[in-house]
Amino acid sequence: MAKYLCLVLFVLLLACSKTRFEDHDHSHDHSEATAHDHGHSHGDGEIDNLKITKFSDKYEIFAEINPFVVGNESEFIIHYTKLSDFKPVVKGELNIVITDNGNDVIKIDNPSRPGIFLAKYKPQKIGNFDILFVLNSDNISDTIMVDNLICYNTKEEAKQASSAQDEGIVFLKEEAWKIDFGLEKIVMTNFSNTIKATAKVVYNPKDFVNITASTSGIVEILDISLVEGRAVSKGSQLFVIKPNSTRDDNYEVRYEQAKSELSRVKKDFARISELFSSKLTSEKEYLESKSALESAEIIFKNYSKYSDGRSNIVKAPAGGIIAKLMIASGQFVEAGTQIAVIANSESLVLEIDIPKNDMHKLGKVSTINLIDYKQTHDLSSFGLSQIGQPMLSNNSTLATIRYLFKNKMGLLPNSVVDVYVKGTIVENSLTVPKESVWEDQGHYYVFVQKNGELFEKREVQTGGFDGLRYQISGGLNFGEVVVTKGSYRVMLASKSSELPSNSHTH
Repeated sequence: MAKYLCLVLFVLLLACSKTRFEDHDHSHDHSEATAHDHGHSHGDGEIDNLKITKFSDKYEIFAEINPFVVGNESEFIIHYTKLSDFKPVVKGELNIVITDNGNDVIKIDNPSRPGIFLAKYKPQKIGNFDILFVLNSDNISDTIMVDNLICYNTKEEAKQASSAQDEGIVFLKEEAWKIDFGLEKIVMTNFSNTIKATAKVVYNPKDFVNITASTSGIVEILDISLVEGRAVSKGSQLFVIKPNSTRDDNYEVRYEQAKSELSRVKKDFARISELFSSKLTSEKEYLESKSALESAEIIFKNYSKYSDGRSNIVKAPAGGIIAKLMIASGQFVEAGTQIAVIANSESLVLEIDIPKNDMHKLGKVSTINLIDYKQTHDLSSFGLSQIGQPMLSNNSTLATIRYLFKNKMGLLPNSVVDVYVKGTIVENSLTVPKESVWEDQGHYYVFVQKNGELFEKREVQTGGFDGLRYQISGGLNFGEVVVTKGSYRVMLASKSSELPSNSHTH
């Protein structure tokens, strides 16, 4: 390994100078473009090209190389793909370090066209050697090593050693770069036993705010667009209770009585206050007079709201959604009457019904995947928390469990959704994203990458589905690479018999 590190440092020292391998034209002339565009040259004569696919943390490299024969020139066609978005590398310097065959370095200043580097090399001795591809792009240096390559003495030896080319579906890099494409390497991971269920999204009861009439009168709705479901902000004006509006026919008489009574108790309180100051009356009599005055003031104030032309504006005590509207314009309301309910939908409750016989299969719920308009949301990222314990309805085969979550996706209350409740974790499972899987008449298929531009349609056996990923119980192996995005285009690139026309993707 130390030898390879030294070679990489050597590459950096050579970056400012040319080597004898830089004399070929990197401009990718018409003849070179034609060879690549029309079927990818199959090598010298009947010897097939080497097809090499390797990955680093940041890049995928797919190299097509003429077999190495001492004294013969081999052409490199090197495809570089960024794993961040599976688009081509459009700029960067590539150094090809060939070890144990002269320790030569081929320096390529930039791709000949997006994603494709071209080079030529003439090996000088037979035997085994390794190649390091060192890419410097966007201030990042990345190294991919290909080991145990062989340089043969003659073309006949190379031909005899060549293996039969794999068969499969050809899907060129140039096509993959044009679409939303993706790959994933199969690794061992955790998978949870999962139950699919139906759930209802409801308001959190603690987020309800009641609006009541503070006085009696005829209520009017200020905005004709104020209906159930309308969003309102805290402090916004919603209703007005108009003055001089009452169902009491003796209102004016009672108003005058309240006014007269207030005048009387004011005079009485003034008289008793003077006597109390002179210590000619008891404290009890003074306090009773003071209480009578306060009571008379409150009664008169209530009646005066309807007699002096003032209106009582009802404002939203909190922001949210009008969940219930209990009055209509022109309706008489008594003080204390509930006229509307505001609900806050920032947090909602998920009510899930699960067959009680399946509850033991779940064990402890780890998370819930919610399906909303074909999008899947892992609610563990939305502050998921359980409310209470599962409840059984009378004579019901279903148990209801409730969970609180933050409504970041903007779900509508009272909507019904599909959920995948994830329970006990199964370790060391093979899984693939749901986008990788094609279903046809009860059979499941994925597209496995055999090399950078060759894919195999393969049937797999599924062990479970959690709304995001399938557990694979057969048909795939650890370390294989599957298509995660763009599988439909790969299918179209196959023969018409590869997938029936009525197949569909998940």
